[in-house]
Amino acid sequence: MAEDRKDVGYCMDGALRMKSDCAHCESRDCYDLAEGLRKSYSPSEIASMRVSGEIEAEHYMKMTRIEELTLFAEKMGMRKLGMAFCVGLSGEPGRYLTYSRRRGSKFTRCAASSWQW
Repeated sequence: MAEDRKDVGYCMDGALRMKSDCAHCESRDCYDLAEGLRKSYSPSEIASMRVSGEIEAEHYMKMTRIEELTLFAEKMGMRKLGMAFCVGLSGEPGRYLTYSRRRGSKFTRCAASSWQW
């Protein structure tokens, strides 16, 4: 049956159709829902989602996560980044410090350790 398929679902107007088949929807009830959800985010949250989406669309599987993070920070206007890291991984922040300095960013690091009281 169509109801058992994962790519089929009921729209807000009650019609059973392919998911994401918005072009054939009569009611457009979800448009109001989307607008309400959009208003629940702050301008900085919307900017963050927009920038991260752009980076993923343009650079997915082409850049390392570190390169993506640095590009995100630059596009968001962030000039100073910080990283908390496990003491056992102390070499990685040092390498990122070198990388970020070459790109003109300031980088702060903080070692975290586990203590038993």
